Amino acid sequence: MAKILPIQLVKTREKQDEFLKEAGGSNELPRWATEQIISENAVRLVNALDSIGRLFEDRPVRNSRLPLLVKAKLNEHATAKSYRPNVRSILNQNRKHNVIGISGFREILLKLEDVGDIEAIKNVVLSVQNHTSSKDKPIGVAAIEDLSVYTCNFDIEALSNKILKVQLVDYKDANLNTLSEQLLLELGEELGCNIERVDYAEDLIMFKVRNPSADSIRQIATLDSVISIKEMPYYELVAAPNPFQAEVKLAKPVEGEEYPILGILDSGVEQSDYLSSWSHEEENNIAGLDELDINRIHGTMVASIAVYGDILENKDCTGCGPLKFVSCIVNSDRDGLKITEDELIMYIRAAVQRYPYIKIWNLSQGSQTEVSDFIFSDFAIALDDIQKKNDVLICKSAGNSTNLGRITLGAESMLALTVGSICNSGSHPDDLEEGKHSPFSRIGYGPEGLIKPEVVHYGGNKHTGVKVLTGADIQHTAFGTSFSTPRVSSLATHLFHRLDGAFDPTLIKALIIHNANYPSVVDKNVVGFDKMYGFGLPTSIDDMLNNDEDEFTMVWQPNFNNGTDYQVIDFPYPNSLTDENGHFYGIVTVTIVTDPILKGGEGNEYCQTDIDVKIGPIRGVNHFVLGAVGTPKTYRNEERIDSLYNILTEDKYSKRQSEIMRERNLIMKNHKWQPVKKFQVDLSTMTTGKKNLIKDCQTWAMTMHAFTRDATMLELQEDGVVNTIRATIIVTIKDPEHKGLVYNEGIRLLNTHNFEHSNIVVRNDIHLLGNIND
Repeated sequence: MAKILPIQLVKTREKQDEFLKEAGGSNELPRWATEQIISENAVRLVNALDSIGRLFEDRPVRNSRLPLLVKAKLNEHATAKSYRPNVRSILNQNRKHNVIGISGFREILLKLEDVGDIEAIKNVVLSVQNHTSSKDKPIGVAAIEDLSVYTCNFDIEALSNKILKVQLVDYKDANLNTLSEQLLLELGEELGCNIERVDYAEDLIMFKVRNPSADSIRQIATLDSVISIKEMPYYELVAAPNPFQAEVKLAKPVEGEEYPILGILDSGVEQSDYLSSWSHEEENNIAGLDELDINRIHGTMVASIAVYGDILENKDCTGCGPLKFVSCIVNSDRDGLKITEDELIMYIRAAVQRYPYIKIWNLSQGSQTEVSDFIFSDFAIALDDIQKKNDVLICKSAGNSTNLGRITLGAESMLALTVGSICNSGSHPDDLEEGKHSPFSRIGYGPEGLIKPEVVHYGGNKHTGVKVLTGADIQHTAFGTSFSTPRVSSLATHLFHRLDGAFDPTLIKALIIHNANYPSVVDKNVVGFDKMYGFGLPTSIDDMLNNDEDEFTMVWQPNFNNGTDYQVIDFPYPNSLTDENGHFYGIVTVTIVTDPILKGGEGNEYCQTDIDVKIGPIRGVNHFVLGAVGTPKTYRNEERIDSLYNILTEDKYSKRQSEIMRERNLIMKNHKWQPVKKFQVDLSTMTTGKKNLIKDCQTWAMTMHAFTRDATMLELQEDGVVNTIRATIIVTIKDPEHKGLVYNEGIRLLNTHNFEHSNIVVRNDIHLLGNIND
């Protein structure tokens, strides 16, 4: 059935759907905070504070001007945001904000300026021991297992005479940060080291040190404000195409037509009949490389797929025609000059700022260093900073390796759309089935279980590469996520061009991820399949923007601030989706993409925002008179849902269902604090008991709640900073029985319940080539 019915942009009904945040929590001791734990921790903390206090007596002169950095190790049960105020109630004393960040998994970083800070904290701990403290303090002592001086760990042999990056702590105090930087630069002069400040991100205070001696590294590490010393990574391009002859249809721009424009951050693009006419502006050598050091093969292959992707493969991979591009040289291949991480960041930032009208950028390069389990890389944080400040979307390659290597630094960028590779159709007998994971494509997860890559596309098989163009219009084949990425970049660029409105990266990402599906050859019963495939292979562009009669897609874009959530009663679930027994059925897909608050100094709590969505039938709505006797004092909302049966949770579905049934459901577990979430459920696979429980419910609802971590909440409380969180939530309801009623019924229900909605507005001036097989 043709998809010609436009998806709907739906607005919440202002005050009717707003749900004011309400106070919660309690000072009652949690079960893990036993009297024994509190007593043991108190003794340990007092002893640790005494030891730390003695360090103030004999500090080097340079360090005596700086606070002492201390890390607090948290109880494994106390990492939740709800316990962080209790921790601060112990560590923040004398009206000082001693807690300044996260130093590692279960580790809080704090600064202590003098013995007075030590004594103040010790007195609070002693008051807990003596049972004279306020109620919040015992939980705080139970949460803190130990205190120790923070030390900068490094491998002196591995770092000597290398280019290094040195990170200083952010004291959350401008004067202390200035002093810290001054002391480092003064030390560099004394040691004869070349030390310069480099721009990574707002939250990262980073310096570049060129080829220091082992003794210089030791002395730099003794500065109390230094929290890390690492070798500066290099980022390389690999281009090894194989000759391949085929007829490729030459495309030329139509005069007067407006085309999408993609930014390409690569090694440059060769002049050629096939590509030169699609260059929107003269190539920009952002890196300032000498012509002899420039090898444009890699960038040319990337550009050829962005422009000719479907034509080269003679297949409707994306449904996108050619586009214009701007080539920015930010790197060279591995036989040329090596580009350091700080240089690459500087070049990317300069390119993005130079072309503010370009909103989608392709970045097909990476390092060989795999990501951490818990901490986000400096490169990823820098890429996020560039995207946030310039309101752009970077499509980033996952990287290449052997033996299922993990994604490398930068590919775990929270805001970037990371792309892996699947096999194209092969011509060699040992090639894998089309749609299988490419043997070279790196896999997830990112730190904190982050789903990366989010999507995959065709980048090469075991022996058969994807078709590309190189210089002088020569056809080749190539392998790599470098070449799956421009397919998704092209898709994103065309989507932005087709959508008539302001650029919103959450909408572009959400449309691509929502409309990604797993190839039929993927076994979703294999644990960890999402490490390889993310959320799947995106469909063609027209299928993203339109429905058929058996499906209904709604795009919601609520703005969350620190005080408001949403409670949408009368959510439009079509009445036709009930079977002969009165049970609900239907396939529901929900995608949530957030532009989260990010804090680089918060370690594994880098992502400060979480959006939680629940959808399902409800028993009814209760009405309360605020302030009346019997109404809880914490209530701020008169209308409250009575029992929402959330269909997006695993407990609603049978654990004994067949493999085919299980493959219909995609339910994310343990993925809180992630900027992308996706669910797909088939209500027919619900347990009989759950089906019967909701059988008589007449009304459906959707709730949308935003949560922020402690550091952001503290910023609001102390500085009055109100953060508005941008998000896109897409919901598709599909009828597997194909009655042809769902779309029209969805529209009718929106109108009946007074939802303001409109067709997603699509430009009609886009010129695409004719059928690729013509």
